[in-house]
Amino acid sequence: MSYIIAFVSFSESSKEFPVQCFRTDLKAGDEVIVRRGDGKLRFARIAQLRYLNWDCNGRIECRREEIALDYSGNIVLPKKSPVHIGVSTP
Repeated sequence: MSYIIAFVSFSESSKEFPVQCFRTDLKAGDEVIVRRGDGKLRFARIAQLRYLNWDCNGRIECRREEIALDYSGNIVLPKKSPVHIGVSTP
């Protein structure tokens, strides 16, 4: 079974990390919100997308522009996150 794997980089590093992606509308250069393996949410940029049979710890929750920020500046994800678009399933 193939999965869409996004290789993302975080602002403090140029190193790429593989994460699960359940969307077919994303492309390299898009800014996204990633839930890391430890549960923390982080802003990231997609470097590349590949179809691989990998089981990654992190995943893309949504595009950066789909979030809201609360009064403390914390990320508020859209309902039904992670957002699924296209023919992809967890």
